[in-house]
Parts: sequence; structure tokens; C-alpha cells
Amino acid sequence: NPFDTLPVTFHIKKGDKDEEFERFKEYFFTQKKDEDCKDQNIWIIKPGENSNRGTGISVSNSFEEIASILNGLAGRSNRTSIVQKDIHNTLL
Repeated sequence: NPFDTLPVTFHIKKGDKDEEFERFKEYFFTQKKDEDCKDQNIWIIKPGENSNRGTGISVSNSFEEIASILNGLAGRSNRTSIVQKDIHNTLL
């Protein structure tokens, strides 16, 4: 079933002022504390609109860096962002 491997995803519309950002923050730090996941807490940050061709995609495991990227995108003409947890050991 392909839906068993969908990554955890957050659609953040207003940077760190968004309630979805708070859900992401809680999940991020839950994963950071988990001994099995802390070295694999890698996230992909993508623009929410016009995100084809890989333009504007970032990868980070730093909460501060992710928050900075999200606030930068939200500050530019109200762009939204997609934040997805990287799938560790993909089967591709």
C-alpha cells in the first residue's frame, strides 16, 4: 500500500505564526528525543506554490534553520510552505 510510506507533512501558511507550525514544532522535538529517530530527523522544506522543477527546495535537520526558511518564504508575498519528514532508507 503506497499510503503506508507517505511522509509526515505540514502545510505552513504564515511562518512561525501558523498553528500548523506549532504542530510541526511539537512533532520535530518528539522525533529529536526519540533515540531511534534523532539522527534521522531530516526535513525537506518546499515552497507551497509553483514548486515544480525543484526550485526553492531546502533540506535541514536544524529547527532554527527550518523556522528561518519558513519565515523567509512567508514574508515574501505571503508564500506558503510544505515541510515533509525525509523518509529514511527509502526503497527506491
